[in-house]
Amino acid sequence: MPKDHNCPKCNKIILPDFNYKAGDKVYVLNETQKLMRDGRMDVQEKVSVVTVVGVDPKDQDCLEVKTANNRKQSWFRYSLVPADGPTQLDYRRIGRCQCESE
Repeated sequence: MPKDHNCPKCNKIILPDFNYKAGDKVYVLNETQKLMRDGRMDVQEKVSVVTVVGVDPKDQDCLEVKTANNRKQSWFRYSLVPADGPTQLDYRRIGRCQCESE
């Protein structure tokens, strides 16, 4: 992960710009949950790189993306992060910068 995404004060990750255009590569986090026989929940998370196809004309916060196997999916704009930056799992592991909101 490039260091230019980290805040110089707190060293946590700065949120990206969420203005995506067609052709942008972004990370999506796919999560699957499965109930085990003993009552526990098995959660698996997988990060994938997809390509933004366009914006949904009915809802500007919903983006259409194309997966690696050419399927089209709709994703909420703020659940995607740029492919050249940190992933959603990095935000959970390292934390999000709060310095700008102070």
